[in-house]
Amino acid sequence: GSDTTPRQLQVAGAIITNGLIKLGVNKEGSLNIPGGKPTNSMDGRSETRVGLRYIFPDGSESEATSYGCTCEGWGVGANGESVYFNTASGNVGSSVYTNTFTYTGSTARSTLEYKSRKLRVTHDYHPSRTPNLYEVTVTLENISGNTIADIPYRRVFDWDIFPTPFSECTTVQPDPSLVKNLVKSSNDGFMSSNPYATFSSRAYGSASGFGPFTDLGPQDHGAAFQFQFGPLATGESVTFNTYYGAAANEAGAKEALGIVGAEVYSFGKPKTASGG
Repeated sequence: GSDTTPRQLQVAGAIITNGLIKLGVNKEGSLNIPGGKPTNSMDGRSETRVGLRYIFPDGSESEATSYGCTCEGWGVGANGESVYFNTASGNVGSSVYTNTFTYTGSTARSTLEYKSRKLRVTHDYHPSRTPNLYEVTVTLENISGNTIADIPYRRVFDWDIFPTPFSECTTVQPDPSLVKNLVKSSNDGFMSSNPYATFSSRAYGSASGFGPFTDLGPQDHGAAFQFQFGPLATGESVTFNTYYGAAANEAGAKEALGIVGAEVYSFGKPKTASGG
């Protein structure tokens, strides 16, 4: 049976699954941790780090974010002071935050506070209404005692999709102007998770790499999204949902997005035999 007993331990993170999707969640709320089952062979080797995985009917697994570069993370700012976490591009120093982490076999919850008492940030990973997607409920709470005018939030990830890692076709939709609080999107999954760092892209041919785009590539790239919140009065919070998941094909992925009502998304797909 499933393990539903919460644990709060001094651990680096946890591997959680709903039986179809598997995630490796760091204690600060980003993905990509060691200690997983070897994946299907990609580029001549298997991967044991767990980021985002799809579990096939035969029990084998494919990995989408930890192969090669463990480039996945998030960051948030509060009136110029940021905290950010990414096992590849760097984390903020532990002297500026406190952190608690709990998990079960299928859930994980990371809560972090600025030591300067600006924000409390929670990432709550749990199964969604569709087995193809994990829901990540993000809550940003103002604990400063004053209004925070500027609250940017960034999430970045590098796609490395089975069976053609380092050569994906990526989609980022829709135009940021159509989504409330979304200010920028791109295909640069290698950028810093610090929301005050430069927001960049990776050009492909005549395409800039800034969103929106469909099936851009094949090349080694991912996705990045920058949101803007605030002003937020003291004691108030803002909550939104993000999702990580996979499907056997694009139609299945679109169906899953429709079930949860996702407003903005990225797809990472392997290149075809014809190169596109």
